[in-house]
Amino acid sequence: MFDPELAGYWGATDYESAAQVCLEVIGASADRVDGIKISLLDDAKEIAFRRHLPSGVKMYTGDDFNYPALIAADQVGYSHALLGIFDAIASAASQALAALTGDDLDTFNALLASYGTVIAPHLPRADAVFKTGVVFLAYLNGFQDHLFMPGGHTRHAPAYVSRGRVPPRRSGPPAARPCRRHRARAQGHGTSQLRRLIMSNSSGPVRHMVFCRFREEVTPQQRLAFFEQIRRLAEIPGIAFTNFQCGPNVSPEDYGMRFGDGFTMDFAGRDACFMYLSHPTHYAIVTRLIEVLDGGMHGLLVFDINLDNHEKPAGTTRPVLHQHRNARLPRTAQPHD
Repeated sequence: MFDPELAGYWGATDYESAAQVCLEVIGASADRVDGIKISLLDDAKEIAFRRHLPSGVKMYTGDDFNYPALIAADQVGYSHALLGIFDAIASAASQALAALTGDDLDTFNALLASYGTVIAPHLPRADAVFKTGVVFLAYLNGFQDHLFMPGGHTRHAPAYVSRGRVPPRRSGPPAARPCRRHRARAQGHGTSQLRRLIMSNSSGPVRHMVFCRFREEVTPQQRLAFFEQIRRLAEIPGIAFTNFQCGPNVSPEDYGMRFGDGFTMDFAGRDACFMYLSHPTHYAIVTRLIEVLDGGMHGLLVFDINLDNHEKPAGTTRPVLHQHRNARLPRTAQPHD
């Protein structure tokens, strides 16, 4: 098993013994089993296993590398496609399967081969977080509006995701290529900033600073409520930051460009910062935050700096309302004067 959490699931560590146990379980209840999804990552083993299944029990392949040959029928049978890789190549996969339904094997093979040539170099061989790379490619191609897998595969290193940073642009037939809107988004502000983050070689602490230009009707209490939601992200397992501070701009200088409120936090390194940015709850909070900013995304400024190696993030975070219970704005620094 490439996922260590599944080791010994079938009561054995060697493939042959585990496969025999699995086949016996299916055979004992064949009339109640529709099929089995399996990711052996070895086309010969999967075909052999498939041929030992009871009549009427389907093989659903999860092999994201050898799938073209496995879902194309041989002289005995075929595997059904239940593949994560199709998330990243949805357009080409749809056309390929339509061609296969029409017995057009040449088009089927050409479509999947052309896309596979571009994608394969950007996905490492399968491991416990392989699907993270698949989801990242789907995000870059515009097939989904986030780059994480809710409920799983979130504990990955930025270096892993960075291998899939180049979306397929110029391969395959025109209908299978990402459209101009998708390419623009993959090269846009948010993604380019994320790329700089995950491609960074810095391993030291990071200070993450966010400045907001709220709409005038958003009350101070509502602003602090947003910041409190951000602060409480540190309570989620897998997210770790310290020194959270937030509040209104109190600078006497008139260079704030009407960014009247903000918050900062410290991360132990880039990996920790990426875990925070890619978490679904963070994404949901930021989406709601942008809705109440003056100008939407233009009312948000994000700035990260590498801290000096001698300045280690320390301390804990306190509830926002406690931090700023006695905060007062000087007359010269009202955010919406």
